[in-house]
Amino acid sequence: MTSPNEPPSSSSTTSADGSSASSAGDVTTWNGDNRDLSPAMKERYGIRPRSPGRLLATGLVVGMLVGFVFFAGWRLANPPVQARLITYLSTSTTQTDVTWEVSRSADATVYCVLRGRDAQRRDVGYATVTVPAGSDYLQPRYTLTTLSKPAIVEVLGCDTSAPLNVDGPAFGPGVLPPAQAPPGVAPTP
Repeated sequence: MTSPNEPPSSSSTTSADGSSASSAGDVTTWNGDNRDLSPAMKERYGIRPRSPGRLLATGLVVGMLVGFVFFAGWRLANPPVQARLITYLSTSTTQTDVTWEVSRSADATVYCVLRGRDAQRRDVGYATVTVPAGSDYLQPRYTLTTLSKPAIVEVLGCDTSAPLNVDGPAFGPGVLPPAQAPPGVAPTP
């Protein structure tokens, strides 16, 4: 007789072909080898031999998915154009000098969106600035025309094609965006 704290006894059996099964109490585990099953059992449970073509196709699909994930991750980590705000300085209530950095291929013309916002998060200035092809790294400077002194200025993004996939202008109701000096363009209402 066993005490309640003792594990149940286990036994192990080995078939003629070397596959083994073990049982512990009521539970029987199987090692996954189906070579010792009769053809009737294989038919009953739908066990068929694995096709090498199916394994190859599965491996190719998995390999392509892994490759796509790595490519997409690399592309997101290394976009063709990178931009970052360096500084801005309000020279008057309607003019703010913005300096930012752009990294891109030297032969690419880049479009950057600059935005100035007031303390209530309403736009006071918004411009799409064209940065002509040239050096692969540069620090463009642009004077953003604003309706009032901005509390914050942002570079929303830069890309080689316009329009950019960034937030649109958010001026107050009935407020027209101020005109921008070239190479900048104000949004059209």
